Amino acid sequence: MRKFVLVLLLAALLIGTLGGCGLFGDSDLRAYNDLLAEMASLTEYRFSGTMSLSIDPVLFGGVDFAFAGFMPMHLTVEGTASYWSGEVHAAYQMRRADGTVLFDAEMIVHGPTMYVGLVPIMDAMLRPVLLEMGADLSGFSMADDVLGGYAYLAVPHEGDLTDVIFAPPNVTGGLDVGPFLVRQGEAFIVTLTGEDVRAVAVEIGELLVQFIADGAEDEIGDVLGGMTGRLISADMTDARVQVTTSHLGEVFRQIIEMDVPGVLEMEADFSFTAEGVLPVSVPERALTEAELTELMLNLDFGAIFGWAQSGSAGGGSTLTDEITVLYDLAGMNLIGHTLGEGSLLATAALPNGRGGEHAVTIISRGTASAGDDHVFCDADAIGMQYFALTSMDAVEAVLQAVEADRVGYFLLDSRLTASTLRTNSERSLAVMAIAEQTTAGLDRMRIYLAQVVGEDVVRLELELYMNLFGGEDHVVLALLSAHMGVDLGAYVTELLR
Repeated sequence: MRKFVLVLLLAALLIGTLGGCGLFGDSDLRAYNDLLAEMASLTEYRFSGTMSLSIDPVLFGGVDFAFAGFMPMHLTVEGTASYWSGEVHAAYQMRRADGTVLFDAEMIVHGPTMYVGLVPIMDAMLRPVLLEMGADLSGFSMADDVLGGYAYLAVPHEGDLTDVIFAPPNVTGGLDVGPFLVRQGEAFIVTLTGEDVRAVAVEIGELLVQFIADGAEDEIGDVLGGMTGRLISADMTDARVQVTTSHLGEVFRQIIEMDVPGVLEMEADFSFTAEGVLPVSVPERALTEAELTELMLNLDFGAIFGWAQSGSAGGGSTLTDEITVLYDLAGMNLIGHTLGEGSLLATAALPNGRGGEHAVTIISRGTASAGDDHVFCDADAIGMQYFALTSMDAVEAVLQAVEADRVGYFLLDSRLTASTLRTNSERSLAVMAIAEQTTAGLDRMRIYLAQVVGEDVVRLELELYMNLFGGEDHVVLALLSAHMGVDLGAYVTELLR
């Protein structure tokens, strides 16, 4: 009996020693990693997510950006995903603190095509402008009166499904969570404070981007998309992140709370239910990018609302009426540039829609896409949009783009400053710029360049987000200036004072 008691005492001591060395902690860590691996291996599931988000306006130079008065914002997403069939269906919504809906968006991915719901995007973009112009919107339908019955935009989806899918976030990926992990029943809780929070900054940034519907990016999209850099460089002295992960039946759940003073405060709640999902219903009618571009460029609001003068309610003036034209442009060239090896710029082919093409210059690190008569390049702070047009001169091509942006791009309460439109005596070259300073304190600029090339007109619309500019962006702008023969930086200096 005494021997048996001695064995029990030794066993108790051994268990205490092993527990002190972390054996049971290692068991919890393995169980946690197994749970994350099981979540990551989901191939067909229904998902939902909610996020409450407050962004500190100090990030924007002390001036409240456009959404600051709506904080905390509430974002939701729900839908289905299937790796087996290569399909995703997601519905997004953004609400301000009082529950008012700011934005709705829908995205469908079916094989090689992505469909983006156009009606809510166009409503959010055009309806405030039309109201300001005095339009009577009673009985007005964005789908029928503007989009001709089309409700979706169809764009090629050449990437992997993982590029667009709403997937279980692995916020603690790559981090040794052992010292920060606590288990409470079936829930695993990881709590990080201070400098340890910086280790998950990239993952949190990627999580925020999942709430931006592809094709529906706007000002808040720019803010969320740039949050990773802000988190990485933030003061983490009083920062805190807590991630709670659990699994009950077929439902995986993850709650993420984050507070980084001076940057953001966030609480997100996600659930992923492993189950078979029905095939996605693909839209029968959808516009291509080229068709949408042509539709927008040829919109006649005068005909839609019965105005005497198209483009302005009550026959009032348009932005293009106020532009001064100066015939002093000596030279400019948008095509056929010779680029050195290792340049920050690259060459792309701009189709003219009739079997021909022009060699244009884009940014090598940017994401490029092309259509029948256009090439787009997105390089974060700089966007480039080339179009091949016909039946107009360079001045007309620039003014057409300016008027389209007046209706569909510039924010209603922004301050716009336009440069002189410079051209040559033949009107075969033209360039001008418009600076936009939003009430949020964001500085954006559109620079319009056009050149007659044979029977075509090549038009370049440069989009500059000056608040996001880094050192390389200034170098890129200088290189474009040198190749095109136009000092693009001078427009920034002149108009953004």
